[in-house]
Amino acid sequence: MPDAVDNEAGCVSEFGQDMANGFGRFDGTLVAVVPPGSFCPRPNSTHIILEVRANDQVYRMVAAVMSSSGVPTMALAERDAALVGPAWSEGWHVGAEYAFDYVDNMNLHRLDFMPLMKDDMVDAINRKMIVGGKVSVFATVEDQPDSAHLVHRNAPGKDGAIIVNADGAPHYLMLRFDNQLF
Repeated sequence: MPDAVDNEAGCVSEFGQDMANGFGRFDGTLVAVVPPGSFCPRPNSTHIILEVRANDQVYRMVAAVMSSSGVPTMALAERDAALVGPAWSEGWHVGAEYAFDYVDNMNLHRLDFMPLMKDDMVDAINRKMIVGGKVSVFATVEDQPDSAHLVHRNAPGKDGAIIVNADGAPHYLMLRFDNQLF
């Protein structure tokens, strides 16, 4: 296996505070990838954090890589597809036009996902990330104006996803927990 990719060197300690509550899509430029156990500020033991810059501020996109209840493995599916919603545009966007659903938009179901242990999931996501590249993240903000969460299967029209090459040839990374049936 090739050496692990180190995308955390550019991590920051100050974050923007302008994200409104709700489900939406965040479009920005990847600054760093903070794995569980990182030396960077505000790491998380069960989540990978993408630090993404938009409008001269960096925000945290927080994606589970391990379940903290039940079976610990998460599962990953990848697809190349056009960007769902309006064209890529730097910033946090909410509204019906940003709805995203694994079944409706990607024709994905439970068995289309590959289960991975935490370290393998972190590696799989990290290897797709390009610091300085344009990304989009479908996620939910809940009373933390610097962070978006729930970057996994959630509810109809509110599924989370990470999209690399979002302004060109989008590549989707989609996550689910072991107990999610769809």
